[in-house]
Amino acid sequence: MPGSRLWEQIEAAARRQLRAARNWCGQQAPGRRWVALFDLTGAGTEVWWPPLVLASVPPALTVRSPEPGFAAWVADWRQWPSRLEPEELGVEDSEDLVAQVNGRAGHWHETVSFFRGCFARAAVREAGGQGCIAACTSAPPSSAVPEAGGQGTEAWSLVAAMDDDDSTLPACLPPQLLTAYFPAVAERSASRQAVLSWPPAAQAAALFARVVGDNASLPRPAEWRAARRLVPLLENKLCAVLLGRVPGQAWVAAALLAEHGQVSTTAIDCLAVAAARTRRRRQEQAWALAALLRLGQAARVIELSAQPPADVVVEGFALAYSWWRLEGRGWPLDYAPLEQLLTQRPELAGPLASALATGGGYPTKQEEAVAVRAVASASPVVARHARRGLRRLRGTRGASPAG
Repeated sequence: MPGSRLWEQIEAAARRQLRAARNWCGQQAPGRRWVALFDLTGAGTEVWWPPLVLASVPPALTVRSPEPGFAAWVADWRQWPSRLEPEELGVEDSEDLVAQVNGRAGHWHETVSFFRGCFARAAVREAGGQGCIAACTSAPPSSAVPEAGGQGTEAWSLVAAMDDDDSTLPACLPPQLLTAYFPAVAERSASRQAVLSWPPAAQAAALFARVVGDNASLPRPAEWRAARRLVPLLENKLCAVLLGRVPGQAWVAAALLAEHGQVSTTAIDCLAVAAARTRRRRQEQAWALAALLRLGQAARVIELSAQPPADVVVEGFALAYSWWRLEGRGWPLDYAPLEQLLTQRPELAGPLASALATGGGYPTKQEEAVAVRAVASASPVVARHARRGLRRLRGTRGASPAG
């Protein structure tokens, strides 16, 4: 995972974005209050830096006291006239910051959660620290708009972050505000939550569309955990996705099978086919390789690793040894497959060393003995990963990794 300093930089940049937007609002309509929403979007396992969509609040409406018409007005926020990209608001480092965030696909779920959280915190703090992402000001509409960087919040009536799958807003807004000003989002959120109480077969069908389907966006953590639990009911469909017979996200299918940890030999064979198919996207091949490793198919993975391009193999092994290996049932730390790969393809040592340096997946307390033995590995890549993991595990950089 990217370090905490990067998250701090992202939040600081988001706050600069809001301050500049507040100044822009003051120039457009002095004395008026505005609603500002971060438009959080992404594709696959990547997130994009959000622009701000802005609208001046009609004079007759207040955010503190819901009035007829306000909810419908806010609901059309994607049609609002003002949409400012970060570069237009002076956030010149947004592209570099988001490039550091995306990294490898193995970070996808945790990365998106942290990324969205940064914009949620920025909205709260810039709107006055009211304790919720929709910070309502008590300033009258005629209040002067402060200069950018000032401490006042008079320009804002509501500041929030939204996304395509309605995950961010319900997680941050008090239920009464969510229902009052975003009724459609509240209704969809309640509907999604209700799915988790359905009978297993109906729940599995709904979650397949929500989590794996071709048009699925990032699922909520509870939905992902539920889909993982229902893998025995979903396995046939997941295999069909891996083979390209049913529309869906093959990398998600591979991840769910691996995290469940107990699958049929048919599922193993389908993962092997997906890993070997050169017509597939690199990401899908890499996830299939990583899933096979997690499912105890090291020999098969080593055999398959002679075929795909080098970047696919590096990505697959980096995924398997990243923090993702601890998700779901988990994969006990085993450096043997990595050592075998580096013996077979020594040219991958450099790329793998770089990929493993930021992937996490370090030993747990129960795996300390495995890491201690790996420090003496003939492979510098393995030994370095084990040493770094032991230092993190023991909470000091100065201690001898073998001591």
